[in-house]
Amino acid sequence: KMLTEKNKNMGEESAKYWQVVANQSYIFRKFALIGEEVSKITKDMALRFFDKYLAKNAPKRRKLSVQVFASPHMERIGEGVNGTAPVSETNTEDAEKEEEKKSDG
Repeated sequence: KMLTEKNKNMGEESAKYWQVVANQSYIFRKFALIGEEVSKITKDMALRFFDKYLAKNAPKRRKLSVQVFASPHMERIGEGVNGTAPVSETNTEDAEKEEEKKSDG
């Protein structure tokens, strides 16, 4: 509903258009298009998506852990965060090997 509702005033409308120009997407109907697509989603579709990808024992569930470091903290990039293993090339290679084993087996 929020994606398809009209702008409340000229400032809101112009800000929306200037953002489209600034990011160079030039898709002025972006929110209307997204709203149209979202309105097609049924409750049943959302529940099936949840069961397939998000539920605790979902068959297609995957985990992703991302660590983001600001430039001043790059010296800490090799350290683990909250008990996780530090990111390294070895960890990436190990993960790739594990994924290959799963797909082969």
